[in-house]
Amino acid sequence: MSKEAIYESVSDVPDYIYLEHEYIDKTWISRAHYHNSIEFSVCVAGTHRVYINGTMYAIEAGEIACINSFDVHYFDIRKGTEVLPILIGKQYLKDLQRVSGKEDISFPVLMQDKTKNAKVIEILLQWSNQKADCSKLQHQGHADLFLGELYKQYGLAERKWSDANRAVIDILQYIRHNLGATLTLDDAAYRIGYSKNHFAKLFRDAVGQPFREYVSTQRVERAKELIEQDTSRTIVDIAFTCGFDSMATFYRAYMKRYGELPRKGGVSFYKHLSVFYAACMINRVIFR
Repeated sequence: MSKEAIYESVSDVPDYIYLEHEYIDKTWISRAHYHNSIEFSVCVAGTHRVYINGTMYAIEAGEIACINSFDVHYFDIRKGTEVLPILIGKQYLKDLQRVSGKEDISFPVLMQDKTKNAKVIEILLQWSNQKADCSKLQHQGHADLFLGELYKQYGLAERKWSDANRAVIDILQYIRHNLGATLTLDDAAYRIGYSKNHFAKLFRDAVGQPFREYVSTQRVERAKELIEQDTSRTIVDIAFTCGFDSMATFYRAYMKRYGELPRKGGVSFYKHLSVFYAACMINRVIFR
């Protein structure tokens, strides 16, 4: 297995949920990886191992391991193990952030009290059985029940970050809250007191994407969310609000991220584009 950890960008879509009730029919070892979303590995029967930041944890039946944001990890799972892996996007942490008063949500890495965990596992099994028919709002409800029970039983854990790791997390939070502003590598490096080249390497090593590409991905994901939720606004308005400086850049980024062009209210991209170009031509005539 390669020692190089890969960044799982698909896991960092804000409304991403992965939850499966799995019966392992063969032994397998995953590749080392990391992501911004929080992941939990719940052992229902048997035992398995998870390696987190270089430390091995043996998870027995009724125990839960938490892989917090940007923890490098991989799994060693043996045949006959029954597990409930769950990975929760940042969108579903908002209620817990509000209740706890903490932006950085981190649970204890190993939660071994089987009596406390029984209710947690019951919630997950119910969620797993219903997830195919769940709306986003219902997923939020299940996530609140699951995270709320963990929070009630174990509270949150303080994370010990290196200066470099903390710097990257601070910039990620800054990006998330300022997508509509001008975001440059130079400004980000200056903000945390690093040289441009040093920060560029630090950011790419931690996140798996160059700074500019990461910002573009975050902007287009936010734009997609607004397009689906805010029917009163045009795609053009949303694109510029999210920080894109041209529609060509937005459409290119959207196509790269989702493999298709945006739609709003059942209206195709081409109709929106024709309206946009018509507006451009009017402006060109008026201001010629």
